[in-house]
Amino acid sequence: MIRALAIAAACCAARPAAADTGFEPWSWLAQVSGLAAYGQNAEARPVFGAELRVRRSADGPAPGSAWSLGLGVETASFDTVEPALTVGFEPLHRLCDDCDDVPMFGSLRAALGGGVAWRSGERTEPFGVARLSAGIVLARRDDPDSRHHLSAQADVVIEGQLAADGSWRIGFGIELDPLRIIQDAVAFNR
Repeated sequence: MIRALAIAAACCAARPAAADTGFEPWSWLAQVSGLAAYGQNAEARPVFGAELRVRRSADGPAPGSAWSLGLGVETASFDTVEPALTVGFEPLHRLCDDCDDVPMFGSLRAALGGGVAWRSGERTEPFGVARLSAGIVLARRDDPDSRHHLSAQADVVIEGQLAADGSWRIGFGIELDPLRIIQDAVAFNR
């Protein structure tokens, strides 16, 4: 009996491990954004930005949500430089059940943060920022035996900003990760 258990244990130990189909908990994202912003003067201004975001999702067979920390910078009509730090949360919903090579998730992200606006010829002004975005998150593997990680993201965004002097703006636009979207699209079409 003991010998049979030892043989069974040796057979199981010698069997190669199955590929892990779960998701890596940590991922990063570099997004660019373009918004049309409106403020007190009711005049539309372009707002361009870039953000580097680190995400932490649930470790397991599929991420149900992700927390993120973002460091970004925006410019309104190229008149300001506005670095900001944001913390966000996004629930993720799997959109495609038969696309295991590049899983797709729907996301609704809420982020809060703060920063400082530098305007040429004026003093600096601290501000608070709130963002709400909805979009698609793609995930991929680096090789067939590795785990998936959250990858590219494309969103429609609404952003509100309130400065310490009482000035405000609200912006509507898009944000996306162009380089990783191309990589994931290539992987999806293989």
